[in-house]
Amino acid sequence: SSGSSAKSSFGSCAIASPGAATATAASASPPHSRTWEPKARARGVGRCMACQLPEPARGVFFPSCERKVPRARQPGRPVVYSRAVLPILSRAQVRAYDVHAIEERSVPSIVLMENAGRGAAELLVGDLRTRSGGLAAARVVVVAGTGNNGGDGFVVARHLAAAGIVVSVILAGRADKLGGDARANHDAFIELGGTCTVLPPGTDRAMIDAELDGATLLVDALFGTGLDRAIDGFHADVVRAMDEAETPVWSLDLPSGLDADTGVVLGVVVRATRTVTFAHRKLGLTTPRGAELAGRVDVAGLGIPDAKVLEAVGVAAWGLEASDVARWLQPRRVGAHKHAAGDVLVVAGSPGTTGAALLAARGAMRAGAGLATIATFSEARAALDPH
Repeated sequence: SSGSSAKSSFGSCAIASPGAATATAASASPPHSRTWEPKARARGVGRCMACQLPEPARGVFFPSCERKVPRARQPGRPVVYSRAVLPILSRAQVRAYDVHAIEERSVPSIVLMENAGRGAAELLVGDLRTRSGGLAAARVVVVAGTGNNGGDGFVVARHLAAAGIVVSVILAGRADKLGGDARANHDAFIELGGTCTVLPPGTDRAMIDAELDGATLLVDALFGTGLDRAIDGFHADVVRAMDEAETPVWSLDLPSGLDADTGVVLGVVVRATRTVTFAHRKLGLTTPRGAELAGRVDVAGLGIPDAKVLEAVGVAAWGLEASDVARWLQPRRVGAHKHAAGDVLVVAGSPGTTGAALLAARGAMRAGAGLATIATFSEARAALDPH
């Protein structure tokens, strides 16, 4: 819209459009609104009038007020909302996410499994294309459990086979334990000509190793976010066999044996080369130990717009990336005065211990401050003056 009082609203957040007067937006009841500076319109950058932090037109969470801001409404187009930071979920929230999507949003569970597996398979195919020999030289072995993580593995195997890749599945458990969507995807893989070797509990380690021998890549689909007990016995042997195999391992959702909440090892664990987690990152993947064991982490979406799902189930944490911070920073004008870029006062230092004060002040300057001032004892000033 083009009127000077035009504005759009979403929930409790009123947003002034580029053509709106600042006074109109400022008088709106919500505490967080966007205003546009004349020179900023061409760049698509506005400012939150509450915290005065710049933000791009596509919408972010401002760090100080954490309110969702949409991009400006364009004629004939709806406002689009998006998040700049990454939602991170706990084990309980992952379960609630699935339940809410299925029961409250009418998304069939088998659709979620299909989209998860397809997303992981697409990443795998892309990686295999870059390797020596390409897809023709690949031999992928999927190690599947009898739960939903195993079902994801069967979806991955089917899509890899459709891409012309030699792939087989090892089912680590009794076939009669498969149920629901996992059973449906197992049956589809088999009926389409797929090869599945069943290794029931009690299978010795030598036979497990023999089944993995010759693989150029392993897919770990044994346990996912539902695991909350230590892995032992037969399944521990399967995990060790994958971990000790001299081939890259891709884990689905989580490396088998990693606690989804804490990142601790539940008995034994797969050291993944790469992990494809579904929908959103899990808390356990963000811990130092979890990050080490997961390798590179990619997120495969489930093919659903999930803002309402996340609103219902909650988020355990938000992940901040360098690109998020970059959105809050604007290029400095060539002729800008130093005070226009912000002043920082560092109260630190004492005789003989001035290093922290100097590091903090230099850090402020590197971060973009126009002026950094150190307030310290007169006895310490002599040591700082040469710097």
